Amino acid sequence: MTEYNSTSKVKKATAQNKAKKKRRTPTYRENKADNEASVRTCSKLFNISSWMNVIEDELGSMNEGKCGRPYIYCTSMMLWIIAIMGYNKEMTLRKAAGTACGILASHGLDGPHYSTILRRAGSIVRSAVYEEKADWMISSYVRPNTGFRKHNIAVDSTGLNLSKTTLWRENKWGTGPDRRGWLKVHTAVDIDSGEILAYILTDDSVGDNRAFIPLMKMLLEEQYSIRTVYADNAYEAIDNWIFLDKEKIRFVVKFRSDTVGRSNGCMARGESAQLWVQLGEKKWKKFNGYGRRWKVECVFSDLKRLTAETVSATTPEGAEREVLMKILAYNTHKRIRADVISITRNNVLVAED
Repeated sequence: MTEYNSTSKVKKATAQNKAKKKRRTPTYRENKADNEASVRTCSKLFNISSWMNVIEDELGSMNEGKCGRPYIYCTSMMLWIIAIMGYNKEMTLRKAAGTACGILASHGLDGPHYSTILRRAGSIVRSAVYEEKADWMISSYVRPNTGFRKHNIAVDSTGLNLSKTTLWRENKWGTGPDRRGWLKVHTAVDIDSGEILAYILTDDSVGDNRAFIPLMKMLLEEQYSIRTVYADNAYEAIDNWIFLDKEKIRFVVKFRSDTVGRSNGCMARGESAQLWVQLGEKKWKKFNGYGRRWKVECVFSDLKRLTAETVSATTPEGAEREVLMKILAYNTHKRIRADVISITRNNVLVAED
């Protein structure tokens, strides 16, 4: 009987998958934007003429009033090396130092030693991360707000692998390096441009919902104008409803199957829950545009495709530095893509943000 039931479930699931709407084919403009973004991002990263002419002035301002040994390498050079490391999947610290030395030598400059890069990159990362963090956070970051567009946000989390497993060795010999676990990145994503506006880095034991309100506070303190927040049912908590309702932000979150139409202390939650009960899941999703939440899954796929899923650092400080490098490089790619595509399929202008 058990075997029959499991077989029936498999057949039913297969039939449901076939009945689902086929995945939308990307438009010509979207494909062009994806291709152009990679080309333009690499062109921008390896074009050092944008800061070559200000090295002396930048070093002069950095060393003004400095006690002790003066800076030899400007901040622009260090940011350039950080961007190279973040965008290249296999770029280690020593490879980055060698790449920088090779490029800079052709311009008559000496490149920094990898120990110098490590020290300076650490100080730059510490100045970039969000200052306020709880004891359960490894680090947090919010992208500086430079525009006036109203943002549609999706909140979700994904894992980054701490183990560089050798799959062939495991497959052939049944052995491999010990698994070191996962890091968890809780993100707030702009579903129109695909950029990661804020994130909180934790270990894999921290639940998704714990990071929701801190992420929202980070965005609001940075003066982001938020129209709608999309999330799955892991974030369907009354505290989240009350917080967003107070800030006059629309909350589109999936309910659990046994939800009843009660407010539980928040009128907005009661109205949405009643609509869920009346319409049913499928109609509710269509009515609220819940399908747009799926964009966050595309962001995670792009992030891992462009910057790799693994984190090679062995210390919390190293992991903090490496993840921020990945996010900054990813956002650079998405910013360039937004400038290429200009207006999204949802008719949202993202180029001027």
